[in-house]
Amino acid sequence: MDKPVTTSAQQTALACIDSIQPLLSAWTRTIFDFGETAWREYQSAAWYVDRLKREGFSVEEGSGGMPTAFCAHWTNGDGPVIGMYGEYDAVPGNCQDAATVKRARPGLGAEAGGHTDPHSGLGIGSLGGLLATKAAMLEHGRSMRPRAIMTALPA
Repeated sequence: MDKPVTTSAQQTALACIDSIQPLLSAWTRTIFDFGETAWREYQSAAWYVDRLKREGFSVEEGSGGMPTAFCAHWTNGDGPVIGMYGEYDAVPGNCQDAATVKRARPGLGAEAGGHTDPHSGLGIGSLGGLLATKAAMLEHGRSMRPRAIMTALPA
């Protein structure tokens, strides 16, 4: 069976993911530890906004009138738009430490919010994909002049 062909843009995106993999794991843990429930994700939203700004994105905060929603934009021109979607809210009453045994995160009770679904990973997965897409766009997207966006809001 023939091996699928990987384009140079895909190779660039995959190399980006490989290079930031330890950061993605650490960032997931950061959002996991915030454990903020829907409509109360102030630390999580602030973390994403700061990270995206540091990555060169312009960020609209409070999108749609929701204080913990945002929309980040990066452009290499006025061409096609590639979008990502992220969530970062926790579920009330599901506080779980990152451990192999059932126990609440240190300093919290079992009824605190927790990422059992795990939106902590969903949002960071989208962020990783967004950063990999941007890397490929910078390297290979000159003729298409693409744009990248990420929207995120309480689920």
